Amino acid sequence: MVSSMGRDESSNRSFPLRDFAEARAMKVQRAWEAFDIELFREDLDGVRFMGLSVRLGDNDRIETMVTVKVAIDGDRFVGFHSGPIASEAIAQALDKALDGAMEWREDKYATSK
Repeated sequence: MVSSMGRDESSNRSFPLRDFAEARAMKVQRAWEAFDIELFREDLDGVRFMGLSVRLGDNDRIETMVTVKVAIDGDRFVGFHSGPIASEAIAQALDKALDGAMEWREDKYATSK
């Protein structure tokens, strides 16, 4: 019998795909928790995170695109990160935003309103 956790209860055997998905989910969760903690720090040097969006890829043909929006001293900026695996792209985008490795561009859409 297979449990809802993806394990065969009769042999206590795990399914590789389920284990892979669980490992990816844990990586995203850790990145999100670090990001969440940073949002409440008071010494972010005028940086305010405004949003995060994810456009999922289509199988192996289109990568997942993650967009991070920030306001820095009142000016709006946007950063992009993409990757073939959605969970990796999200975790890496969050890491880059926090580490200062994200390449920011003026958010022309936000400033044109």
